[in-house]
Amino acid sequence: MFARRVTVLALAFGLGATAANAVSLRDVAGPAELPPASYSSDRYVDSKGCVFVRAGYGANTVWVPQVTRDRKLLCGQTPSLRAAAAPAKPAPKPVAVRAAPPAKVAAPRTRVRSGVPAGFKPAWTDGRLNPNRGPRTARGDAEMALVWTNTVPRRLVSE
Repeated sequence: MFARRVTVLALAFGLGATAANAVSLRDVAGPAELPPASYSSDRYVDSKGCVFVRAGYGANTVWVPQVTRDRKLLCGQTPSLRAAAAPAKPAPKPVAVRAAPPAKVAAPRTRVRSGVPAGFKPAWTDGRLNPNRGPRTARGDAEMALVWTNTVPRRLVSE
């Protein structure tokens, strides 16, 4: 008889503790915080100790509260995830260092070598190796415009 009373009292105390942790379904819209996307279990216990079950398909995941038979939210469980760590200290600000002035580099001396090097003979004597062949003048450009167009390809100007 005594053992039976102890059993009934223990059972009543256990059910009473569970009922004390129960929260109304109207009070909860979802977990206190959503689990990270990498969370793979089907059951999730938020930081308040309330149990939620994963529902949905694919990327459309919804966390539905797990309830008792009398539609009370099941709470009082150990959270699935530990509390987030304290935020990291901000990185130290860089020390301002004065940059050295840019080094002055002397410009190299440019030399234009004209003529045939020593020990060589010119290949042509008809003026193809004229060193003054490239420079243009305004007069020469005007004369050229009278004969050729400036399009690509150039065409003869009809007179």
